[in-house]
Amino acid sequence: MKETALTILLFYAGLVLFPSLLNAQPASTTNTMTVHEVHNVLNDPMFSGVLIDVRTEEEYAEGHIKDSLNIPVGTFHEHIEKLRALERNGLVIYCRTGRRAAKAIDLLLEAGVKNITYMEGDMKKWKEEQLPIVVQNEAKLH
Repeated sequence: MKETALTILLFYAGLVLFPSLLNAQPASTTNTMTVHEVHNVLNDPMFSGVLIDVRTEEEYAEGHIKDSLNIPVGTFHEHIEKLRALERNGLVIYCRTGRRAAKAIDLLLEAGVKNITYMEGDMKKWKEEQLPIVVQNEAKLH
């Protein structure tokens, strides 16, 4: 009985302390925007942030948001200094479903980057809402 109660307690404590176990949402210290909010802000000439697509190059080529930079999450360690420089204007992070975006945001936070916004719903929601995409645009960070 005590073992069962302890197991349940540890399970719930894990969900509270490590919410990423429940889903792939980014850290709660990150700002969020819906796909429609991101779409609207991208059309605002005053917006100076940088949209970062953390999917693979192949996924990016199949369709991405206009003017986004493709920095696959697996290569973030190579681009941390450049991302720190871009942080001044704000970074908006997305992937396909949220898992890689959450990982990218965690890596950025660990590196001290704080001006981060997560696009809720990611590319999956963007496409579901039939928002515009670009195919085969080479907007990569070099």
